[in-house]
Amino acid sequence: MFTDHLSVLKSFLSNDPAVQREAEATLNQIAQNDPNGSMDLYISALDSQEANVAELAAVSMKKYHLQIFKEYERIQTDKLELLEKKVVALLADGSHSLKLYKRLIEILVLVYGNSEGEIFPFGFSSDVFS
Repeated sequence: MFTDHLSVLKSFLSNDPAVQREAEATLNQIAQNDPNGSMDLYISALDSQEANVAELAAVSMKKYHLQIFKEYERIQTDKLELLEKKVVALLADGSHSLKLYKRLIEILVLVYGNSEGEIFPFGFSSDVFS
């Protein structure tokens, strides 16, 4: 049914409960079978011009990969580095909804908590905000 990974996220936002269930099952399957591919999906979707898709990507990323430490550990370091850079760049951009900013900050808090309290654990420079 889904033509690409982004269409799965868009389908999850459908008004049709059957379509939503199928999309959720697909997201669950992707997260279990290919957590790093799933992170790629969510990281790329954070750039979506559709605010609800970007917000869903942030919420799904948290649910499937960041809130449960054993799932966080399955993510490759390069994906987490990319995520951190993407989130900080989006926060610095200043053109997104407050709801998305809230989700982005939640992501940074989870990365911080899962990385044993290191701020910018991957060495990202905080000068992006200057």
